[in-house]
Amino acid sequence: MGAQVFDQQQVEVFNQTEPLAVLKALGVSWTVDSSFKPTKSAGTQRITFRRESTTKRGSRDFEMLVNQHKWYDTRWSVGGNGAVSFVMHLFECNFYSAMVKLKKSRVGTKAESHSVLPVPCQAPSLF
Repeated sequence: MGAQVFDQQQVEVFNQTEPLAVLKALGVSWTVDSSFKPTKSAGTQRITFRRESTTKRGSRDFEMLVNQHKWYDTRWSVGGNGAVSFVMHLFECNFYSAMVKLKKSRVGTKAESHSVLPVPCQAPSLF
Protein backbone atom coordinates (compact mmCIF):
# COMPACT_ATOMS: atom_id res chain seq x y z
CA MET A 1 0.00 0.00 0.00
CA GLY A 2 1.43 3.38 -1.05
CA ALA A 3 1.73 6.52 0.97
CA GLN A 4 -1.32 8.75 1.20
CA VAL A 5 -1.29 11.96 -0.79
CA PHE A 6 -2.91 15.09 0.63
CA ASP A 7 -4.05 17.89 -1.64
CA GLN A 8 -3.95 21.59 -0.82
CA GLN A 9 -7.71 21.66 -0.16
CA GLN A 10 -7.35 19.07 2.63
CA VAL A 11 -4.53 21.09 4.20
CA GLU A 12 -6.65 24.26 4.04
CA VAL A 13 -9.66 22.54 5.63
CA PHE A 14 -7.50 21.27 8.50
CA ASN A 15 -5.89 24.68 8.95
CA GLN A 16 -9.31 26.32 9.26
CA THR A 17 -10.06 24.03 12.21
CA GLU A 18 -9.60 25.49 15.67
CA PRO A 19 -7.27 23.86 18.22
CA LEU A 20 -10.14 23.03 20.60
CA ALA A 21 -11.97 21.19 17.81
CA VAL A 22 -8.78 19.20 17.19
CA LEU A 23 -8.50 18.28 20.88
CA LYS A 24 -12.16 17.27 20.91
CA ALA A 25 -11.75 15.10 17.80
CA LEU A 26 -8.68 13.45 19.34
CA GLY A 27 -10.55 12.76 22.59
CA VAL A 28 -8.38 15.08 24.69
CA SER A 29 -10.06 16.89 27.59
CA TRP A 30 -8.96 20.41 28.45
CA THR A 31 -9.64 23.00 31.13
CA VAL A 32 -10.19 26.69 30.43
CA ASP A 33 -8.42 28.98 32.91
CA SER A 34 -11.25 31.29 33.97
CA SER A 35 -8.81 33.57 35.80
CA PHE A 36 -6.92 34.39 32.57
CA LYS A 37 -7.50 37.93 31.30
CA PRO A 38 -6.25 38.47 27.72
CA THR A 39 -4.33 41.69 27.17
CA LYS A 40 -4.69 42.16 23.39
CA SER A 41 -7.50 40.03 22.01
CA ALA A 42 -10.75 39.38 23.88
CA GLY A 43 -11.18 35.98 22.21
CA THR A 44 -7.96 34.48 23.58
CA GLN A 45 -8.32 31.69 26.14
CA ARG A 46 -5.70 29.89 28.22
CA ILE A 47 -6.22 26.15 28.36
CA THR A 48 -4.41 23.30 30.08
CA PHE A 49 -4.46 19.64 29.15
CA ARG A 50 -2.43 16.45 29.25
CA ARG A 51 -1.49 14.50 26.16
CA GLU A 52 -1.17 10.86 27.05
CA SER A 53 1.55 9.10 25.14
CA THR A 54 2.12 5.58 23.95
CA THR A 55 5.80 6.27 23.30
CA LYS A 56 8.74 6.03 25.65
CA ARG A 57 8.66 9.81 26.14
CA GLY A 58 5.59 9.53 28.34
CA SER A 59 2.77 11.97 28.92
CA ARG A 60 3.14 15.71 28.56
CA ASP A 61 1.27 18.61 30.15
CA PHE A 62 0.41 21.66 28.06
CA GLU A 63 -0.60 25.22 28.81
CA MET A 64 -1.67 27.06 25.68
CA LEU A 65 -3.23 30.26 24.51
CA VAL A 66 -5.80 29.67 21.78
CA ASN A 67 -7.72 32.10 19.62
CA GLN A 68 -9.63 30.91 16.56
CA HIS A 69 -7.08 28.96 14.47
CA LYS A 70 -4.05 30.32 16.30
CA TRP A 71 -2.28 28.66 19.21
CA TYR A 72 0.72 29.38 21.42
CA ASP A 73 2.39 26.96 23.84
CA THR A 74 3.41 29.12 26.81
CA ARG A 75 5.76 26.50 28.24
CA TRP A 76 7.72 25.92 25.04
CA SER A 77 7.38 29.46 23.60
CA VAL A 78 6.19 28.20 20.24
CA GLY A 79 2.98 28.78 18.34
CA GLY A 80 1.31 28.41 15.02
CA ASN A 81 -1.77 28.84 12.91
CA GLY A 82 -3.94 25.87 12.04
CA ALA A 83 -4.50 22.27 12.97
CA VAL A 84 -1.55 20.82 11.06
CA SER A 85 1.12 22.74 12.98
CA PHE A 86 -0.87 22.19 16.20
CA VAL A 87 -0.82 18.39 15.79
CA MET A 88 2.84 18.45 14.69
CA HIS A 89 3.66 20.24 17.95
CA LEU A 90 1.43 18.09 20.19
CA PHE A 91 2.78 14.79 18.92
CA GLU A 92 6.28 15.92 17.91
CA CYS A 93 5.66 14.52 14.45
CA ASN A 94 6.22 15.51 10.84
CA PHE A 95 3.70 17.00 8.38
CA TYR A 96 2.70 13.65 6.91
CA SER A 97 2.04 12.05 10.32
CA ALA A 98 0.03 15.09 11.43
CA MET A 99 -2.12 14.90 8.29
CA VAL A 100 -2.76 11.18 8.85
CA LYS A 101 -3.79 11.82 12.49
CA LEU A 102 -6.12 14.63 11.43
CA LYS A 103 -7.68 12.55 8.69
CA LYS A 104 -8.24 9.60 11.03
CA SER A 105 -9.77 11.88 13.66
CA ARG A 106 -12.27 13.21 11.09
CA VAL A 107 -11.57 16.74 12.27
CA GLY A 108 -12.63 19.33 9.73
CA THR A 109 -15.40 17.16 8.31
CA LYS A 110 -18.99 18.32 8.25
CA ALA A 111 -19.64 16.03 11.20
CA GLU A 112 -17.10 18.00 13.24
CA SER A 113 -17.76 21.59 14.25
CA HIS A 114 -15.10 24.09 13.25
CA SER A 115 -16.01 26.57 15.94
CA VAL A 116 -15.89 25.70 19.60
CA LEU A 117 -14.67 29.02 20.98
CA PRO A 118 -17.52 31.16 22.29
CA VAL A 119 -15.98 34.56 21.48
CA PRO A 120 -14.57 35.41 18.03
CA CYS A 121 -11.35 37.39 17.71
CA GLN A 122 -12.14 41.09 17.34
CA ALA A 123 -8.62 42.49 17.22
CA PRO A 124 -5.98 41.83 14.57
CA SER A 125 -3.42 40.95 17.24
CA LEU A 126 -3.27 37.33 18.45
CA PHE A 127 -2.35 37.85 22.10
